[in-house]
Amino acid sequence: MTKCSSSGKDTELFVSGSPLCLECVAGPTRDHILEILRDELKKASQIAAEASQKFDHTVTLPAGLPHPDGTQQIHRVGLELSHARGKLRESLHRLNKFLVYGEVPDDLERF
Repeated sequence: MTKCSSSGKDTELFVSGSPLCLECVAGPTRDHILEILRDELKKASQIAAEASQKFDHTVTLPAGLPHPDGTQQIHRVGLELSHARGKLRESLHRLNKFLVYGEVPDDLERF
């Protein structure tokens, strides 16, 4: 048997000369897409929460003189937080578009 070019499962089916299993030909199911999008949102939420904690820790100055590189460090951590929140916003938008309009993100469509 030949291996599916997408999933690596055994298959005897060929589509346009490429070996594909029935699951790959049918494409991802609604439940599978929903699971992927929810996992993506959960991961983005965790990363944003960690970035927020890191930012809060960085801007909370202990008593005494600030570190000489403090401004640069605050700027760097602020950019990380902004990037993490952007990813969170993007993953929430993708999930909402799927739930409300049934739009499957391009990267989750196989064909």
